[in-house]
Amino acid sequence: LPELRESDFTLQPQRRVMLPLVLFIATCASTFWVGVTHWDPLRPEYSRTWGHVVAVVQQNWPYGLAYMGAVLAILLTHEMGHFLQTVKYGIPASYPLCIPFNPIGTMGAVIGMDGARADRRQIFDIGIAGPLAGLGVALPVLWQGIKYLDLSRPPEPGEIEFYLPVVAQWMLQWAH
Repeated sequence: LPELRESDFTLQPQRRVMLPLVLFIATCASTFWVGVTHWDPLRPEYSRTWGHVVAVVQQNWPYGLAYMGAVLAILLTHEMGHFLQTVKYGIPASYPLCIPFNPIGTMGAVIGMDGARADRRQIFDIGIAGPLAGLGVALPVLWQGIKYLDLSRPPEPGEIEFYLPVVAQWMLQWAH
């Protein structure tokens, strides 16, 4: 029988590359489609003909690109915050796995991690790194969204009206 060596126990498993890449591309496509269709991707007229779909994409591609860029920038920055902390502490983890989902473009992303190799402080650092990194991108994206907000039209009856968080209210007052 072959003998076990210490390196057999410390060998890092290879990370999968193809699955995260395919899921990332699918998430790019789904968030782009949601932005192109103005956040209503399941309307029946979008499934009529291929020519109609191409016309919608040609007309609205800047909206799709902006939405895709904003969502994926926040999402990937958040997940890379977690991932880079696992690399820093030498804890085996997968690359971020994006989850494409058509009605909103994505359901987020996850990383797989061997949490049994981390102590309590390392798990806390890994957990907090994602939201802090994502916040660093989310605030500029929020600022850009508020700058381009059209406040000239009052809400129509029956329209959903959202209330803004305090930070967004401050940005709105400063920008407009």
